[in-house]
Amino acid sequence: MVLSLTWLTGTGPCDSTSGNSGRWSAPCPSSETASLKAGTWWWSMAGVSCLSFLILTTTVVASDVVASESIPPPKSSHVGRPDRINPPPSKALPGISHKSDEVSLSGRESGVVPAVGTSAIDAEPQLAGKSDGSPAQPLAGASGASPPPNLSAGATPPETGAMPNQPGLPPGGTPSPPPPRAHPAASPAAEQPPENPPQSEPASFKGVTPGVTSLLELQKLWGVPQEVAARGKDMVYLYAVAPFDHVEVTVRGDRVEAIVIRLNRAFPAQVVVDHLQLSAISPVFVANDRGEVLAQAYPERGVVLAFLPATQPGRATFQTSEIILQPLSGELFALRAEMNLWKDPESSLKDLETAIRLAPALARAHWLRGRILAMSGDLQAAEAACLQAVQLDPLDAAYQLTLGEVLQRQGRVDESRQVLARAEALATSRPHVKARVACALAELATRQSPPDYAKAFEYYVDAIRQAEALAGSEFPAIRLWAKETLLDAYLGAADCIAYGKWRQKEVALPHWWERAERVAADLVENEGYPEDFRFHVVSRAIAACALLKGAVDPSPYADKLVDLAPRLVPESTQSPGPRPTREKVRRRELGQTLYEAAVVAQNRGAVDKALVYAQKAAAYLAPLVEDQTASTPADRFLVGKIFFRIGASHAVGKQDHKSAVQWFDKALGFLGPEVEKDLSPSELGTLGEMLVSMGVSYWETGNQDLGYQLTQRGVRLVESAVNSGNYPRTALAAPYANLGAMERRRGNAAEADRYLHQARQIRGTIQR
Repeated sequence: MVLSLTWLTGTGPCDSTSGNSGRWSAPCPSSETASLKAGTWWWSMAGVSCLSFLILTTTVVASDVVASESIPPPKSSHVGRPDRINPPPSKALPGISHKSDEVSLSGRESGVVPAVGTSAIDAEPQLAGKSDGSPAQPLAGASGASPPPNLSAGATPPETGAMPNQPGLPPGGTPSPPPPRAHPAASPAAEQPPENPPQSEPASFKGVTPGVTSLLELQKLWGVPQEVAARGKDMVYLYAVAPFDHVEVTVRGDRVEAIVIRLNRAFPAQVVVDHLQLSAISPVFVANDRGEVLAQAYPERGVVLAFLPATQPGRATFQTSEIILQPLSGELFALRAEMNLWKDPESSLKDLETAIRLAPALARAHWLRGRILAMSGDLQAAEAACLQAVQLDPLDAAYQLTLGEVLQRQGRVDESRQVLARAEALATSRPHVKARVACALAELATRQSPPDYAKAFEYYVDAIRQAEALAGSEFPAIRLWAKETLLDAYLGAADCIAYGKWRQKEVALPHWWERAERVAADLVENEGYPEDFRFHVVSRAIAACALLKGAVDPSPYADKLVDLAPRLVPESTQSPGPRPTREKVRRRELGQTLYEAAVVAQNRGAVDKALVYAQKAAAYLAPLVEDQTASTPADRFLVGKIFFRIGASHAVGKQDHKSAVQWFDKALGFLGPEVEKDLSPSELGTLGEMLVSMGVSYWETGNQDLGYQLTQRGVRLVESAVNSGNYPRTALAAPYANLGAMERRRGNAAEADRYLHQARQIRGTIQR
């Protein structure tokens, strides 16, 4: 429901209808009434005297011009009062105190509190909106060079009429994303929450708790109200509860539904937060459809701090004029989950579990949960969550879209195509969703058998054309989703060029990645998105460079990744102890991507670059493998490969076998016989070739026994991989030749002749 209040004591634009001499205000007849779309709060101002706010028990359907969005996370990790607001006075806020057993508001103190700051306008930090997010795309590290990556959208349109086997250059005249909007200069008024947040418990005022206290109990505690008015199915009781002259209590049925306390003067939000002891709770912004912050809420207490209106677009006063208490709301937990979706998916998932417990029919909470589960790779659970969202709200195109993408990632191409067709049909009035559907259809084309990269490319071009027209929208919901679509479309088209039949790939691809980099920088620097988006671009570029076997130089992207990595995770020596799941994922992605860059650089003869990338990869993976409980066999195998790559750079690039074996000693600590049981046939072949290479350096430095043993083991593993059909027989030429030479030096002429003969046969086949 929508409840409207005034904060003026005199007659306002809507007071003429109330007949209450300015003390009450009837709801303003405006199209911009406060509304809730699918679980996200959108507030709006109706005239200068009415603040419309929601009591989150009923969903009010808003205009579908905007897909409701949350405000982006602030740039700084510290959540606190805007720096431009002077520190609050140490004296207690008049009329507000806190009891240990409940959040409580009590009587006014005597005396005057010194003024805080200069004015509401001077203290306004800049703010911008946050997208409700495009359908979940995992920010995974680069995939291997053999199978194509998950083509999850992204690219720039080609020249008019461009077809496969033509250069895939983006057109020079294609406009770049529109100028970015101002980014929040301040965070919400609350301190960084602790690792163990407080338990959820609704706030109370003078013994009255929304959702708990009955009407009879209210009247016993507070007596006879000054006035009573009906608002729809609810009754609103006006009280004067010292020291507050205006306290409105909304009663639904026989239960108190909300309490609105109008302050006699506005206070900085941080002052109110401190005195209500809310600093341990992470707040969530409440904004209108243009992303203008009008309030901030504390889900664990059901407390909303309403702000004075700002005088300039895109700014917020953070000056609290009203305190609203309500029952714990699933919508608020879902909104905070959405706000932290990219920054902290683990905490978002916990918030969504709470939201669903409080509001099982909240479709948006199920959808957001499905997106996070898809990001983590749990596709079956993601499908179940998305199905629940679709069942609750079958007409929401975004829910259908995400379900279609989850089905697609499971290889269920036909089912995905049907769901995406429904999403496209439902998105006719939501162009930002329709643009995203084009990205999903593009990826679907890459997953069919055989992949149709030319068709996928056309879909990506269509997505770009639609999204570019929306990327300058004043509505955050549309603008940010459009920018995410542009990013994924640029990257997706680049993947199509890398994997498809196109000429001059090495010329075209850097132009597409440059476009993607600009959009990612815009999202990070101006829209409050995490650095993961920059990483997403460089990792996809490096993966394509690995696929093309050095035809494109990976060093520009790998160098950017080296600079970016400390902003994603701390260096290995800076953060001892257990690692959160998000950090583990990032370390694995960084290690894999830098390793791939090292391989390509070494193959291109850039030995020094290869050493830098490989050593950085090892540094970021070290904390994982040092903790045996946190690491996986794949982690240890990757670290072993990285140490091998460093040693190989010394052995092959610098002809320095002595330095090489120092790194090979480290590699063998992770590549012992016990690792073989966890490897696939192709990985066994890779391990075999590494062991053969290491054997040469040990042989050359005088440790011939170890060199011979490693070569024998390597030959056995490569043979096994070849016999399984997962490795080319040509890979045995060098191992057989090396082992034959060693057997001859050891005096085993018959064995030497056998291996050397096999090596010659294979090489003869290669030459033919």
